[in-house]
Amino acid sequence: RVGKGSPTVTADGVIYVGEQNGTFHVLRDEGDKCVALDTKRFKREDHLVDEIFGSPAIANGRVYFQSRYGTYCLGRQGADVETIGQPVDLDRVAFAADQNAPGDPGRGAIQLTPREVTLHPGDTIKFGALQLKPTTVGSWLVDVGAKYAVQGIPGTIGDDRILTVGAVEGFATGTVTCEMNGVTATSRVRITPKIPFLENFESTPIGSVPPGWIGAGAKTKIVERDGGRVLRKIAPKEKPSPPFMRLRVYATPPIEGGYTVQADLLGTDRQAKRLHYQADMGLINTRYRMIMLGKAQSLRVESWSPVPRLRKDVPFQWLPDTWYTMKFDVKLDGDKAIVRGKVWPKESTEPTDWTIQIIDPYPNVEGSAGLYGYSNGTTAKSDGTEIFYDNFQVMPND
Repeated sequence: RVGKGSPTVTADGVIYVGEQNGTFHVLRDEGDKCVALDTKRFKREDHLVDEIFGSPAIANGRVYFQSRYGTYCLGRQGADVETIGQPVDLDRVAFAADQNAPGDPGRGAIQLTPREVTLHPGDTIKFGALQLKPTTVGSWLVDVGAKYAVQGIPGTIGDDRILTVGAVEGFATGTVTCEMNGVTATSRVRITPKIPFLENFESTPIGSVPPGWIGAGAKTKIVERDGGRVLRKIAPKEKPSPPFMRLRVYATPPIEGGYTVQADLLGTDRQAKRLHYQADMGLINTRYRMIMLGKAQSLRVESWSPVPRLRKDVPFQWLPDTWYTMKFDVKLDGDKAIVRGKVWPKESTEPTDWTIQIIDPYPNVEGSAGLYGYSNGTTAKSDGTEIFYDNFQVMPND
């Protein structure tokens, strides 16, 4: 009746689909009719509906889906399952002999794997391409005469389909393109440095965004300020809604906890009639956030802000249009995490003591490093408060 997730269909015409009201169906498409193979309605122990919102996923011969309160796996009892890692290892996939018949090259769409990947300088990864023959549904050609090319990043890829990433200063993005029988497909490649690293934005072009940083597009750009290049969080009046007022930028992929994030930050303020607005700004570390709150004049550490699982505030007076250095440390200690941070004026000496500290008994064990900001005071008639970031560092804990 009400479906929030898309159905998943297998090659043999079996359809897996869930309804928001907690009912899950297994159906078969038999051409002129639909046959119900199985139906299950999920309820909680208190007999309330256990809702289903997402789509089923298929991996390694199993079907997985989630309700609000449970995770389920469907599979043939006693069946042996062979796991094939990503990207697809084409050398292990069996194909019918006639699918590579001479004179029938096919010009269908190409499936290039992996479709998107994050790598470090010096890493290697093997790509693979399959091409669908448009005349026969479900019939594939294997990498016949495929040609690969790399663009935007230093790297090489040969006939063995292995991409080797060259030396990269900082961050970079590019593509791997496969051309087969006149049809092309492209995969995106994101290069991030291994920690420790420092990004001071000096080599990033003015008006652009740091390459490969998730969430930076349309909300930030590189500008000149105070004698150097910095990252500016923009707050245009043309977009006075929370999705544009709020900034959550992730510079790295999820990495193992036990690292420190540090950056220089400057927030502006804005006077509107009798109201005074000041930006909120901070850092992200292992799915924790440390934020300098402008209006509250406090420093906050939290995890999962919509309904805070963990939160602590301490008073902290800070001025607009002034550079501060923020240091945010997450230390995994057995079955807990020690989350702590400090802030000081950029031109001052780093204080010995931590400004804020909290112990998390249910620690986040990995997460991306990044930046946070919120442009208070953005309206349809006036730009909001801006934030500037510089000297972004990620390093192992002291």
